[in-house]
Amino acid sequence: MGLTRYTQEMFNNLPIISGYKRCPKGDYSAIYEFPERCFFDNECQFRYWSEFGNGCMFGSWCNFGECCNFHDGCHFNTCCRFGDQPIFGKHCVCEFGEFDKMISCGGFGRYDRTTYFFRLINGAIFVQCGCFQGDLQKWIDQVCETHKDTHLKTAYLALIPAVKAQFEED
Repeated sequence: MGLTRYTQEMFNNLPIISGYKRCPKGDYSAIYEFPERCFFDNECQFRYWSEFGNGCMFGSWCNFGECCNFHDGCHFNTCCRFGDQPIFGKHCVCEFGEFDKMISCGGFGRYDRTTYFFRLINGAIFVQCGCFQGDLQKWIDQVCETHKDTHLKTAYLALIPAVKAQFEED
C-alpha cells in the first residue's frame, strides 16, 4: 500500500495539535509551501523546491527532493535524508546539535548511499554515513577500520579536504 498523496485542500485540513500542524506519513509532493510549526511523521516524501516555515520537525526517514529550503529554527531527527541542494536557515538542529551548514555526498560506499557532513555552530564537523553517526575523527577511524586498504577507504577519505574547504569558504 502506497503513501497517501495529499492535495493542498487535504493538507490545509490537517489538525493542529499542541501548536503544530500534525502531518501523518504521506506524500506531500503536491504541496510547495508549508507554514511554520509542522510536525511530519516518519517516511514522509516532499517535492523539489519545497519550502518549510520556522519550527518544522521531521520524523526519521523523511525524504526530501533537490533544492528544498529549510527556514530558521528547523529541527531534524535521526536518519532524515536530503536531496542534492537543500538550503538551511540559521539555528537548524540535527541529532548532533545546532548547525549552520550541511554538505551531502551521494553514491559512496557499498550501497551508493549519501554521506552527510554537518558544521556545528561551534565549528565541529559531525558525520552521518549509513549507520554511523559521530564526529569527523571517529568517522575517519571507522572508515579506516571498516574498509582497510580498499578503494572505499580511499574514496571516503578523499571527501575530507573538499568538505573542510567548503566549510571554510563561509
